[in-house]
Amino acid sequence: MIKKSQIEGGFTIVEVVVTLFIASTFLAIVLQTSHVSTLQQQTVTSRADATNIAQSNLNKFPDAAAVIGVASMTSGTPSDYSPFVCKPGTNWGTIAPPDNFHSQPDTNTAVNPNAPGFTLLDNNSSNKEYTPESLVEPEQKVIAFTPNGCTNDIIDSKDSMNTSVLKIESSVIYGPPGNRNTVRISNYVSL
Repeated sequence: MIKKSQIEGGFTIVEVVVTLFIASTFLAIVLQTSHVSTLQQQTVTSRADATNIAQSNLNKFPDAAAVIGVASMTSGTPSDYSPFVCKPGTNWGTIAPPDNFHSQPDTNTAVNPNAPGFTLLDNNSSNKEYTPESLVEPEQKVIAFTPNGCTNDIIDSKDSMNTSVLKIESSVIYGPPGNRNTVRISNYVSL
């Protein structure tokens, strides 16, 4: 009888184990990169959404008339007398609130850099912006400040006229507790 030589083709167990190890390492790297990329995309989307909301809220107050209108509705005073209109002959270094509005917090950031400002819009306002699902627990707020106080002796460098200005700051705070982010956009308007 003639014995046939048998040569088997295939992979050894060592080759299979090495190949599986390399493949699983590569797969782990791809999945991790994909996860990080997704998180970065969510971060960028959330920041863009928050910026759009802050800008949209800021656009609701393009001039002093819009600000004074809201302040008057809030304080219950006529639109020609609001917390942002200086009383004649006063230079308090702060806004002059209406008589029934003495509890109005200081808005003068020149005197008090941590002044809370006058809230024009917040999460309880009917005209706040819709918030997309990308923002976690968003807080919308638009605040007005008088950075130079309520004075009538501020010289405007453009035309040397007396003027007072309001700083309107729109902010959106978003994100889970312990990892909150803030977007702030500001604008200045003449009184």
